[in-house]
Amino acid sequence: MNVKKKIEKFTSDSLVLIKDFDVNAINKLHECHIHLTEWLKEFKMGLENVCEQTGESGHADWDKFCHGRLPKNIDDPEYLPTLRKLVVEYACKHRKRKLCV
Repeated sequence: MNVKKKIEKFTSDSLVLIKDFDVNAINKLHECHIHLTEWLKEFKMGLENVCEQTGESGHADWDKFCHGRLPKNIDDPEYLPTLRKLVVEYACKHRKRKLCV
């Protein structure tokens, strides 16, 4: 069985999980279902070179940025206003141009 057929079978098999068990597709499945075949054809290498751990790395950076600054209880009346301020601050920190207030 060639690589394209294996990817098609994997896609078909994993869609059973998503549809029959009502689970959300994780990013890795999306990458395999939508991008892997065209990526392999174009670049002759796997996606791990460009996407491995990207989401986890961003999440860890966000957690580090917010550490001790966000109320632990999401029912705290200050939680959402604080979260909004942190999101804006974080986004501004990561922008190339100074468009944030």
